[in-house]
Amino acid sequence: MSTLRDFPKAAFSVGADGRACGRSHPRLVQTVEKKFCKLQSAVGRVEECSEGACPFWEPGGAVLPGRCAVERLDLVGRPDVVRWLLRIRKRLEHAATTDEQEEARRLFYRLLETGDADGG
Repeated sequence: MSTLRDFPKAAFSVGADGRACGRSHPRLVQTVEKKFCKLQSAVGRVEECSEGACPFWEPGGAVLPGRCAVERLDLVGRPDVVRWLLRIRKRLEHAATTDEQEEARRLFYRLLETGDADGG
């Protein structure tokens, strides 16, 4: 049976008031969890989410953060839908003009019946 005496004493690098003790202590590094593309995952590929560079990315506003329009779709067991969405994404990425992109987005939202067909 162990007692508290058997454990090594912990060394603390933060003072009693929560401030760091001296300059020799490294700052904490915040880790950011990577997001992966749901479409690519659905077809067995790993691709980091490109967020704003993806045509399916919905920019956030003052209150809500940006999000993926595809993220809320149930794609399990629907490989044809996934392939169709990947083709649409590729066409949007290669659209020559902003008008072509906006028209393709309106059609995409109309097909999804999300209520966002008019860009709102």
